[in-house]
Formats: sequence, structure tokens, C-alpha cells
Amino acid sequence: MMHSVSVNHCPSYISQLVNNLSQCHNSYAKVSAKYVVQRTRTKFAERAFSVAGPSLWNSLPEDLRLETGTAVVKQKVTSYLFRSAFIPNSSVRLESEIFR
Repeated sequence: MMHSVSVNHCPSYISQLVNNLSQCHNSYAKVSAKYVVQRTRTKFAERAFSVAGPSLWNSLPEDLRLETGTAVVKQKVTSYLFRSAFIPNSSVRLESEIFR
């Protein structure tokens, strides 16, 4: 769902739940693929899409977040999660090596 938000292929009521980091800060940096993670007071609130979505999206590698094709993103996320779960020391590898 966060990929749909990032490429503007979702309803406006969903995209209004999250804020792009570049929209919140006045910076001259390039367009950011990260989203603002709202602060919460309870564990229950951490499960809301407006909190969990940006948190998980920001934890993905940048080259994956900047991808525009949905099918490619699905394939890369699957590969990334599989490698991080089952291959020891996968966090040491470069992001470019993971998606070859």
C-alpha cells in the first residue's frame, strides 16, 4: 500500500494519512522517498496504517523505495525479506548486491 502512496496510485483518503518527509521540512535536498512516522502513546496505535506503513517503508533500502513499477517492487521486497530472514549476514551486503 505504501508503494501505491509513493507513486500516487491510491485514493486521496489513504494518501492523506501519511506525510512525505520532504513535505514536512523546508530543505533543498532531493525528493525523499521517506515518510514521517507519527509518534504514538500506546502499542495499539502503533498498528495503525499511518504509523506502521511509514515505519516499514522507511526501513526498506532506498533503491527499492525509489522504484516505480509495482511488479518490480513486489519482487524486490520478496527477495529482500527472504534474504534478511534466511541468509546469515545479509545485512552486511550492499543493496546493489541483493537485487541482482
